[in-house]
Amino acid sequence: MDKKRIAVIEDDVTLSKVMCDELSDAGFSPFPFLDGESGLAFVQKEKPDLVLLDIYMPKKDGVAVLKELKASPDTKDIPVLILTVSMSEKRLREAVELGAEGYRIKSEFAVGEIVESLKSFFDKKSI
Repeated sequence: MDKKRIAVIEDDVTLSKVMCDELSDAGFSPFPFLDGESGLAFVQKEKPDLVLLDIYMPKKDGVAVLKELKASPDTKDIPVLILTVSMSEKRLREAVELGAEGYRIKSEFAVGEIVESLKSFFDKKSI
């Protein structure tokens, strides 16, 4: 099986590194980006298998990135999982309505749990 490529668009340097290390250890190929603009450019060009997307980021926030990805025929089918510190129920619902597969509140899930949910997703295509 080919290694699944995952864009990790997360502005917290430490969390991004830990997430990428755990993804690599689990057999994925992670690609880290510290702002929405560079992450969006990568996804549009490289079409990874999944996007882990923080909401609050510099240059372009996650909702703007999600809107652009889901509006384009080239990227609309790439699954996106929102990672956030906290968001209002309204913003979380908006993200799901825009096409996110789901979301994880960072403080409620260990990185290992998020990685496990991604393994399950690729096994059965649901987060």
